[in-house]
Amino acid sequence: MSKYITRRKQGYYLNLRVPEDLRAYYLSSKRKPKEYLEETLQTRDKVEACKRARRLVVKYEQEFSDRRRGINGNAVDDASPIKSIEAYIEQFRAYKKGEIDYPFGEFEPDEFWGIAVDHLPQSTSQSERERLGSLWALLNNPDEATVDEVIDKYLDERRPVIREATLNEKRQELKEFAAWIGKSIPVTHIKKKDAGRYVEYLCRKVSKKTKRLLSDKSIRDTVSGLSTLFKWAEGRGLAHINPFDGMSRTIPKRHIGKRGKREWGPDEIKLFLKEAKKDRRVLELFVIALYTGMRGREIAELKSTSPTERFLQIDEAKNRNSIREVPVHPIIQPLITKLRKEAGSDGYLIKGLSVAQLDNNRYKNLGTKMGRLRNKLGISQEVDFHSTRRAVAGACERANIDQDRAARMAGHKPTRITYGTYSDGLKSEQLLEEVALIRYGDGIEEAIRDTLTEVYRIHYQ
Repeated sequence: MSKYITRRKQGYYLNLRVPEDLRAYYLSSKRKPKEYLEETLQTRDKVEACKRARRLVVKYEQEFSDRRRGINGNAVDDASPIKSIEAYIEQFRAYKKGEIDYPFGEFEPDEFWGIAVDHLPQSTSQSERERLGSLWALLNNPDEATVDEVIDKYLDERRPVIREATLNEKRQELKEFAAWIGKSIPVTHIKKKDAGRYVEYLCRKVSKKTKRLLSDKSIRDTVSGLSTLFKWAEGRGLAHINPFDGMSRTIPKRHIGKRGKREWGPDEIKLFLKEAKKDRRVLELFVIALYTGMRGREIAELKSTSPTERFLQIDEAKNRNSIREVPVHPIIQPLITKLRKEAGSDGYLIKGLSVAQLDNNRYKNLGTKMGRLRNKLGISQEVDFHSTRRAVAGACERANIDQDRAARMAGHKPTRITYGTYSDGLKSEQLLEEVALIRYGDGIEEAIRDTLTEVYRIHYQ
C-alpha cells in the first residue's frame, strides 16, 4: 500500500493514478484532467497513512468501475446508493483478510446492511436490486471469489504460456465484462440471462476505432474468450456453470454486403513508396513486408544478428508455425545487408522504433502512422498493412508456387497433414529459389530499386 502514498513536508498524501479513460471526470481547479488523485491523509504516521490510503483506494477503484459501467450503459451510475454498498463490501472483505481495520464503526455488518437497504429509493432499478442479492451473499461469505478476482487468477495462470500482447488484449476484454456486470459480484451468481444480456450489449456496442457496430467476428471472439474464462473457473471449482457455453450460436449474423480487404495495387504501391521516402522506418517496414509477407510486429522485432544475411529469423511469434526462417528476396537483399551493418545498440534490424508501453509493441505506433499516411494519400481503406501479406500470397499464386510452400513462408500451417505434422519444411536453397519467383510487375520492382538506391545509396548489379 506504500506505493499509493507520498510524503510532503511532515505529512502523508494519497497518490493514486487516474485511468486515462476517466480523467475527464477528475478535474483540477483550473479545469484540467488530473493524472493523479492527491489528498491529505491527515497523519504523520506511515502505518496509519497506509491504512487510510487503503480505504481511499478501495473507494476510488469502485468509483472508477462505476463510472465505466455508466459509460457502458450498465446498471449502476454515480448517484446510485448501491455504489456505496459495493464499496463497503470491498472494505469488509479487506478487513476479513487482515488488510484494514473494521470499517463499519459501531454497526455490525448486517446492521449496516439493513440501514443501507432501508434507505434505497423507490426508483432503484430491477437490475440494481438483483445486484443487491449478490452483494448480500458476498457479505455473508467474503471468501467467495468475485468476477474481478477470478479474472486476475485466470490471467496470472495464463501469463507464462501466452505472449504479453495477447495477455493484455484478454485482460482488456475480460475487464470490460467485469466493469459491465460489476467486479464485486460473486462469480457463482452470474447466470445464463446475464450472459445473454451481455451479448445484447455487444450487439449494440459501437467501436471507438471504427465508429461502427462491432463485427460478428469481434462479438464471437469476445464471447469465446468469456466462455473459456468460465470453463476454467468451473474446472477450478470457482464457478458452478459456464453461462457463456453455447452463447455464440445466439449471435445474429449480419448480412450486409461490403467490400473486404484486398492486395495493394501497383499504383498504390508506387504512390506509397514516394511518401515513405520521408521516413526510413516506414519505407523499411513496407518494402520488407512486400517481399516476405511477414506480419508488422514480426518485422519490427527482427534482430540484426540472424545467422545469415539471406534469411530473417523469427524466434518468437503468435504460434508455432510463425516461428521460422524467412528467405530474403534479391530485391531487398542489399537493404537487409545495409540494415544489419548499421543496426543500433538495441540490436534490432529496424532501429529507432518507439514502443507501445501497454504490450511492449514496437510495431503498433509505426503501424498507426502508416495508416495515417494511407489516408493522407487517398489510398482506399480496402488495403492496410496486413494487405502486404495478401499481396505476397497473390504473387506466390501467380508465380505457381505450391500452396504448402507459400504457407511455410507466410508462417501458416501447410494444408496437408503429412507435410504439416511430419515434415520440417524445405531446405534453405529451395526456399531461396521459391522466394525469388515473387514478382509484381507493372514497374514495381524498378520503382523499389530506384527508391532504395536514392534513399540508401545502394546499387544493384
